[in-house]
Amino acid sequence: MPGAGTATQVPLTPGVYVLEGTSCENPANAAWRVWDGRGLSGSSTRACRATILSQDGKTYTLRNSCENTYDGSRSDETIAMTVTDQVHFTVQGRSFASCSTAQVPAALRERLTGQQ
Repeated sequence: MPGAGTATQVPLTPGVYVLEGTSCENPANAAWRVWDGRGLSGSSTRACRATILSQDGKTYTLRNSCENTYDGSRSDETIAMTVTDQVHFTVQGRSFASCSTAQVPAALRERLTGQQ
């Protein structure tokens, strides 16, 4: 696809992100995302790989292909991610902010590093 790029071109620092105003120490499943530089995963997805379909200013339209944590099947989703700066983004009207890796639960650190 002309103009498509890899997720590494999204100017967002890899890390654990929580809904703005949410505690980094113990976020609810619906309140966190992991951006590993390759894709955006949540509590029910892993091994996500995003491809940039288009860019309009700071908004990236991504095709995010993820493995379902429950049954291992893969699914694709098109998402619009607005990158405010290197440590903040918005998806579906929900704003997320980066957490210090030391602040988040071990299970979320493992999601980021891929180490179990």
